[in-house]
Amino acid sequence: MSKNRKWLLPLCLFIIVIILEAAALYGTSHRSRGVTLYFVRHGQTDTNVAGLLVGTSGNPTLTETGEEMAAQLGEGLSDITFDAAYASTLTRAYDTASLVLSAAGQGDLPITQLEGLQDISWGDAEGMTSDEMYEKFGISTPAEAFGDVDDAEFVSPINAESKYDFCERFEDAVFEILEAQEDGDTVLVVAHSSMDFFFQKYFPEQAGGGVENLSVTILRYEDGAFTLVDYNDTSYLQ
Repeated sequence: MSKNRKWLLPLCLFIIVIILEAAALYGTSHRSRGVTLYFVRHGQTDTNVAGLLVGTSGNPTLTETGEEMAAQLGEGLSDITFDAAYASTLTRAYDTASLVLSAAGQGDLPITQLEGLQDISWGDAEGMTSDEMYEKFGISTPAEAFGDVDDAEFVSPINAESKYDFCERFEDAVFEILEAQEDGDTVLVVAHSSMDFFFQKYFPEQAGGGVENLSVTILRYEDGAFTLVDYNDTSYLQ
């Protein structure tokens, strides 16, 4: 019996080592890679050029420059393989997504449109210039029209959609997108300048400076949290 027991401890240790190594290999191969979201603001429109405040009203289309730069962005993103693509239901966002994907060599990828990704409403100031809005409503900054991202009680003096309400429905759309993805997916999301309020909500110290036409902001969602990878990056156009 004592001779058999001499082999028992080494055998147990050997089995434990094998189990630990197998667990380590399994954990490495099944480690979460999260979902990477490429947020792109649509290309230039006539109303952008004219300096008009147009959110959900009207439906301006891309200028020739906007179309050309959207294709240029697609070339800059051609090394990225997108597993899914989304856009707001406004034409300027959908057309931008189409041009980007086509130039990136992924023109066959379907684009899902979500109302939750739509631009913010400027309320009674839709179609005005900033100066016209300031003069008519007696406000001095756009911030006075939208409130703060965490102010659920804010009432806009121009009947605009508040930042809080915008973030609520934009966030719902983002999580609808995330729920449809698999681990490791990369997703293109084309929306509007107002999506910066969503970035501002999650990254108040890093975001909030405004996103330019056809800029790229990259978020990674993993283990229930967002990480800001890149913000308002226009280098892909180069």
